Amino acid sequence: MQHVRPLNDDGRNISRDCDGFPLTCSGSPHDSMVVLKQESRYTKENDHSFFHFNLQIEQGIPVLSKWIIFNRFKFVASKGIKLGPALLLT
Repeated sequence: MQHVRPLNDDGRNISRDCDGFPLTCSGSPHDSMVVLKQESRYTKENDHSFFHFNLQIEQGIPVLSKWIIFNRFKFVASKGIKLGPALLLT
C-alpha cells in the first residue's frame, strides 16, 4: 500500500491537469493504492569489462475503482571497461 502523488518536471506536487481537472480521485495531493513492482537484472562480467541490464515495471492498482491506474517502465543499461587502474562507464 502506497500514497501515490503526481509530480511535475521540477518535482513539485500537482493536483490538477492543464485544463483544471483534478489528477486524484480524492482531490487531495495523493491517493492510496496498491503498487505491484517487478525488477529483473542481468549482469555479465569478466576481468576487463562488464555489462549490466536492469528492467523495472510498476503497476498502480487503485483502492477505489474510479481512481487513476498507472504503469511505469524503467530500463537501464550500462557497460564498463577496465583500462589500467581506471574503470570507464558508458
